[in-house]
Amino acid sequence: MKRRCILAACCAVATWPATSLAQTAYPSKPIRIIVPTAPGGGYDVIGRLVAERLGQELGQSIVVENRTGAGTLVGTQYVAASAPDGYTLVVGGLANMALNLGLYKNPQYSAADLAPFGAA
Repeated sequence: MKRRCILAACCAVATWPATSLAQTAYPSKPIRIIVPTAPGGGYDVIGRLVAERLGQELGQSIVVENRTGAGTLVGTQYVAASAPDGYTLVVGGLANMALNLGLYKNPQYSAADLAPFGAA
């Protein structure tokens, strides 16, 4: 019985630092907003307005990056393939969230790969 208690205590102590490190505050690094169209368009304006407001709210720098090509496919594929950690966002609209999935045989992402969010 004593060995089990010692073993359980050792396991708890060994995992303790890992759990405390996993609870870092969001955001702990810059956030990137990917705009899947050329600069100056509607998606770009929305992306930059969101970046400005989100940066003020979070007190964190927000980088807006235009990744153009294939009718919003390139930028959206990039975000869908990135780590799902909330640090890479995409400006979404009818083109990249609905039409691309029906227009392209293999868009290399699905609606399940992206999580929508918005602000009130």
